[in-house]
Amino acid sequence: MRKYENSTIKTLFLWCLALCASLEFIIIQYFNFFEPKEHLGVDSSFEYLKTAVISKVGAFYPADVLSYTTCPREDKIFFLAAPLNRLLGNLWISYGISTLIITVLMIFVLWKLTDRLGFNLMVKLIILNLFLCPYLNGFDIYNDLSYFSCVNGFCGHESTMILVFFTTLYIFTFEDFDKKILALMAVVCLGYVSLGLNYGMSIILFCGTPVMFYLVIKLFMKNDLRYLLSWKSVFSYGIVISIFAGRILGGILGCGYGEDKIFWITAPEFWENLQHEFLGFMMLVGAMPGTGA
Repeated sequence: MRKYENSTIKTLFLWCLALCASLEFIIIQYFNFFEPKEHLGVDSSFEYLKTAVISKVGAFYPADVLSYTTCPREDKIFFLAAPLNRLLGNLWISYGISTLIITVLMIFVLWKLTDRLGFNLMVKLIILNLFLCPYLNGFDIYNDLSYFSCVNGFCGHESTMILVFFTTLYIFTFEDFDKKILALMAVVCLGYVSLGLNYGMSIILFCGTPVMFYLVIKLFMKNDLRYLLSWKSVFSYGIVISIFAGRILGGILGCGYGEDKIFWITAPEFWENLQHEFLGFMMLVGAMPGTGA
């Protein structure tokens, strides 16, 4: 094993991983800049249309174009796609640049996160390859919600949410609280306000619930109610409050949400999954046997 650690084979493998990640990145950008017209699904069409309407009328939110898919999702449009489209006059290039910026930021935060977790270079590169791999699982041209379109490709439907959540995980890797962490927490909470505005209350299921589960588990591990007043706990409360604030702001602005009509999981299925989470935790800490006597 020691020979392998210092061998030429390992170095070659690391270079192969780096090359593979670079090629994946190039392939993604090729499709984003040159092929988006060929992959216009229902959700992506609404995103492009909203950006075009904003640029045409000079509005902040396309009130005349309502998306009855999952939710409005204007986060990337507000801050990147629409301003770039006004500047460049090319919708496809504007969205390609927007998705490129978000992807680069996700790579940066993911790399910093793996560094904080103490992963070696090989593990980091493997994770980066898995993240950048342009999966087309379950591709459907009519309504493409595959990994590629949701994360790094085309509209990147979920990319902003993933970036915010990656940054949240990065913050939770720190134990000491300082001004840098405070500033980062403020930025992330603003990100959750944007997610609440653009995704509606469904974002609670994707981001709020995992954070609160983390809080409950840490409370059991610490066995100290004072942990509920720690900076990480306050940050967790801030995340949930920010999501609610964003949804309220969306209602004030007149955003139309489809969260009451379109869902990822039913209420009974949600509680069943919640039960499995609780039972899994009890088995993890040895409070409940995995099998009967």
